[in-house]
Amino acid sequence: MSWAIGPADEADRGAIERLLSESDLPTEDLGGPWHESFLVARGGTAIIGTAGLEIHGEIGMLRSLATSARHRGRGIGSALLARTEDRASDLGLKTIYGLTVTAEEFLTTRGYEPIARSEAPAAIRGTAEFQTLCPESAVCLRKRIAT
Repeated sequence: MSWAIGPADEADRGAIERLLSESDLPTEDLGGPWHESFLVARGGTAIIGTAGLEIHGEIGMLRSLATSARHRGRGIGSALLARTEDRASDLGLKTIYGLTVTAEEFLTTRGYEPIARSEAPAAIRGTAEFQTLCPESAVCLRKRIAT
């Protein structure tokens, strides 16, 4: 199956929420113009992957990186991550942070380094993911972005 990555739009919300729920990722904080910060991978008309980037000044929060279970292992997650990082660089972001319970190895093999949650900047610690949505057991990671 071929697939393509592009920006999400408001009509994608239901499919993205289903994909995130199936991947045990939070959806409660998808409010406002959320779709402006999301990319989706489409296989035909179906959304088979997604990634989001919350922007906080010169830093960002990687969120909602997910690929549907039956499409994993095809490079979709890696491509979504690379496109998200390219967007961060284009926007002048210096660092991306993320929290994960399941994707630590995936992210560390792509240049993210685990850090203590207390090392994350206040803007990142203030996100819904840090405050309420991700458990304390979630690993905090960061990656410096070349601009």
